[in-house]
Amino acid sequence: MENTYLINLPTEILYRIFDYCDIETILLKLRRVCKRLRTIVYQYNRFHVEFNERNIMYVRHLLHIVPNHSIVSLNMQLMKRWYEIFNDLVHKYKSRFTRLRYLRIPEVKDEHWKNLFTNENSIELISLKIDFIDTPNSAVFSKLSSMLTKLNVQKLYCRMLEYKAKNMSWPIPCKLTYLKLRRCLYSEYLLLLLQLPCLKILELEECIMKTENTCTPSSNISFISQLTCLIITDCSVPIEYLRSLILETPKLRHLKLCYRKEIFKSVVDIYDWEKFIRTELNFLDTCDFLVYYKIPPNDKTNLQLILAPFLESFWVNEKRWFIGCEYVLGHSTILLYTISTNFNFYSYKDVCYAISAKNNNYHLIQRLHNDILTDTLITLDISHGYVHEEDVQYLVPVLENNHPIVKMYLNRNWIKKVSVQRIIDALQYNTTVTTVNLQEFNIKEEEAYHIAHMLETNKGLKIISLESNAIGDNGARDLALALRNNKTLTTLDLARNKIGILGAEYFFESLQSSPVKVSLEENRDFCHLVEPVSRIKNDQSLTKFSLNKIHLKAVTAKYIADALQKNTTIKELDLSYNCIGTKEIIHFANILRENTMLITLNLNNNWLNAVSLQYLVQALKHNTTLHTLNLSYNYIGCDGVEYVTELLKTNKTLTTLDISNNQIEKTDIQSLCILLQKNLTISEIFCNGNPTSPQNTRCIYDLLCANTTLKTLHLGANHSDKPEIRILVDGLECNTTIETLNYKPFRKRRTYYAKVIESQTHRELITLEMGWAPIAETTIDSFFSTIANHPTLTTLNMRQNLTSIDDLDHFGDILRNNMRLTTLCSEKNVIGNHGAENLASGLRDNMTLKTLILSSARIGVAGAKSLADAIQNNTTLTTFVLKHDQIGVQGTEYLANMLKINKTLVDIDLTNNQISDDGAQLMADVLVQNETLSKLNLCTNNIGVRGAKSIANALQNNTTLTVLDLSRNRILSEGAHYLDNALEMNKTLKEMYVSFNQIEDDGVEYLRVSLEKNITLTELHIGSNGITDTMYKEKL
Repeated sequence: MENTYLINLPTEILYRIFDYCDIETILLKLRRVCKRLRTIVYQYNRFHVEFNERNIMYVRHLLHIVPNHSIVSLNMQLMKRWYEIFNDLVHKYKSRFTRLRYLRIPEVKDEHWKNLFTNENSIELISLKIDFIDTPNSAVFSKLSSMLTKLNVQKLYCRMLEYKAKNMSWPIPCKLTYLKLRRCLYSEYLLLLLQLPCLKILELEECIMKTENTCTPSSNISFISQLTCLIITDCSVPIEYLRSLILETPKLRHLKLCYRKEIFKSVVDIYDWEKFIRTELNFLDTCDFLVYYKIPPNDKTNLQLILAPFLESFWVNEKRWFIGCEYVLGHSTILLYTISTNFNFYSYKDVCYAISAKNNNYHLIQRLHNDILTDTLITLDISHGYVHEEDVQYLVPVLENNHPIVKMYLNRNWIKKVSVQRIIDALQYNTTVTTVNLQEFNIKEEEAYHIAHMLETNKGLKIISLESNAIGDNGARDLALALRNNKTLTTLDLARNKIGILGAEYFFESLQSSPVKVSLEENRDFCHLVEPVSRIKNDQSLTKFSLNKIHLKAVTAKYIADALQKNTTIKELDLSYNCIGTKEIIHFANILRENTMLITLNLNNNWLNAVSLQYLVQALKHNTTLHTLNLSYNYIGCDGVEYVTELLKTNKTLTTLDISNNQIEKTDIQSLCILLQKNLTISEIFCNGNPTSPQNTRCIYDLLCANTTLKTLHLGANHSDKPEIRILVDGLECNTTIETLNYKPFRKRRTYYAKVIESQTHRELITLEMGWAPIAETTIDSFFSTIANHPTLTTLNMRQNLTSIDDLDHFGDILRNNMRLTTLCSEKNVIGNHGAENLASGLRDNMTLKTLILSSARIGVAGAKSLADAIQNNTTLTTFVLKHDQIGVQGTEYLANMLKINKTLVDIDLTNNQISDDGAQLMADVLVQNETLSKLNLCTNNIGVRGAKSIANALQNNTTLTVLDLSRNRILSEGAHYLDNALEMNKTLKEMYVSFNQIEDDGVEYLRVSLEKNITLTELHIGSNGITDTMYKEKL
């Protein structure tokens, strides 16, 4: 058997295939496949040509190779110069159009009619389409009439033409068999049929009743119309007049009518319609109809009763005309129609939902604007005023019959109380709906009671939103009680429901036994704590949790503590800034006795005093898991230090203790230091903000000499005088374990910086934090020399330490001589281009530095150039930060050129450098070529739409960048649109920041749509962009 390839098919079948192809495909593709197809293409004589504004020149070129006598269809679509082009084509390529049978032309101007087809005697059209915009006058219609005769037209489509008998005279004899018009008066209908004796199919958009100024045929003229098919797509003729209209066409066999006007005013009218068709139109072969019935308020019309007469034998068995009936939600309209009809059902908006009567049940369907029907709907969105009172009687049976809806959005529909209750009751035994949104749905205490009752029985609902209603404390009570027995609900949103502390307490109690996530945001009192309590108790993936700045009280502290007691995953808990006092700490102390998971507890900035600390210490004495305890900025005082000392005697797991700023007097710290001399677990201690005395300093000296585990010491803002610092220096000389010193606090004691560092020259000092304190001019040389030659130091952080331009000369020495330093941070040290040059000089020789941070250094363009030249071939630096450094576009260009060559930098931060759109373009070019950069920060750089477009284009093909920060620019919604296109194609970006960019709702919508296709982005920050509540809550 021969293989059935395209080239082997019979010629006639190939012709049928060509009929469905455009002229370009046939002539430029199929013709070039092989010699056989080339021959067949040149023999083919049924080409369809379409001209539009974009393809004029292209199609003109194709006409050169079109065979003669082969074009049968020409469509001059939406062209302003169609008349000139058409005349030119018909004259220049006359031999191609001799078989033209189908022609469509746009609106014809008056001056064009007199010359249209005047000299074309070889064309005989079958079909002519004219898109009239205005009704033609008598002269124009006379010309049209002559043209119909000359071209022997049989089918005329004038979709926008209104028939007016006084102005329109048809040719005699007229051979038209098909006519499509926009409008015809009922009284002129017979006259039209008389003038067109051969007419078999008549299609009207409207046939309207109007009695004045009409023309009717003389009563003594008799004729038999040949009409077999009548189509009226917007009929307003009552049944009694329709009867007369049809009786004048005895050969009529096909009728298609659509009644959109309010002709049917009651169910009785629908029954009369059924009787009229059954008794007087039974001679028809086909009868397609679509009937609109607007139901009045409080009407209890049953769809099954309307449909019942159309289920009789005449319809189903004899004629096999199957009828459908549906109620359109939101429009109080019932539709009755033949199943096979292809009318445009709805003209309301893009999507309509309806309830269809079928098999003695109601079913939900969805019709799109192109009448695509979906009867397996799983999401019903009839929010924002879509639902009317009349809709409820049809929606309720759908819910009761378990239609396969999974998500239902009824939010922002203010209907009567009884209707709300009916919908709620319908969900009671529903097993398919899992998500329901009843936001702003007129739900109050009574309705909340019904919802609670429903939840006791319902086994399918998982998510309910009751946001922005008014259920109050009583409604909260009913819902909270219902949650105790409900085993399927996972999320309940009760934000903005006028719930107070009483309502919150009901949920605190219920959540002890229910895993539901409850949100009570923007209610009164402490309702906002219900959700975090629920998360703590039920979310077993949590390892870190913050409850800072929520102002706990004893009653809420109890519920949080109870939730923590049941949680087995949280390791780090932040309770800072909460006004926690003795009453509140008692509850947390109780759970710490048995908790075996918590590693870090932050209680800074609360109201803890010595009594509070006593409860905490008693609980922690035998705790074996807590490693870090932060008690800074409280009021533990002298007695509190005694309790801390008592704790450290028995606790063997605590490694980090922060008692900074606790009003500890000079004589209160000695016992703590004495104990720490022999302590083998504490490795980091914070004592900032607690004044010292010579005696205390001597105790710290003893501690430093004796302790063998302490690695980090923070002694900030302790107001020591020079003799005391000398003692500390001596202590540091004895210590062999300190790795990190925080000298931020030694304000006005700058002479001792060098001495402190010198004391650690032979120790394992790894990190040095030097913040906000200038280095004395007399010790600067010694200080930098010590740093440059320190044997173990790897991290140096200097914040606002340099006071003289001479200090800058030492920067290069550090990098040139210290080959262990991996991190160098200089913040708010104005080094300028001179300091940058020194750093660049050192970088050329340095082979260890991985992170260089220059923030607010004001290096400018020249400094950027020096550093770029030095880093260009560097093979160790991976992170480079230039924040607030005034490099501008020119400086960005130097860095961009460097990044095209450098192969090791993975993280670059250019925050606030005024690089603008031009700088963004330069960095976009980098993203196209660079294959190592993974993080790029361009925050606060005056980047606009053009810059966003450049970055977006680069992202489409970039395969390395994972983090991009464009926040605090002005990319607007248009820029977000470009980023949306990039996100659809990019496969590596994980985090993107576009906050503070004025992208508004439109921009967010662009990004939201892109996220449906992007599967790699995990974080998208869009805050402070003028986003409305509707966009945020309903779409994001």
